[in-house]
Amino acid sequence: MPIVFFSFKINGKVNDMTLEKLEIYLWWITMLMAAITIGIIGGYYWWTRNKGSNYLRNDEIPLRYFIQKQVDRKGNTIGYECLLRT
Repeated sequence: MPIVFFSFKINGKVNDMTLEKLEIYLWWITMLMAAITIGIIGGYYWWTRNKGSNYLRNDEIPLRYFIQKQVDRKGNTIGYECLLRT
């Protein structure tokens, strides 16, 4: 006789929840939650990569380059960096 974890009534019929049934339900709920999480992360990744503000692929957006000094805490120039602006 299986160990009954808990009982509940549906439409007047008593249903016993065994530990094995509970384990199967929890496994499927976990898989569903994992699929939803992966879907949300994948959808957000796709959405952020396919925005219309990709100025490197769009030839209609003019690009300007700026050279900027890099200085240390004493104000000495230690290098330069190239900045890309739209």
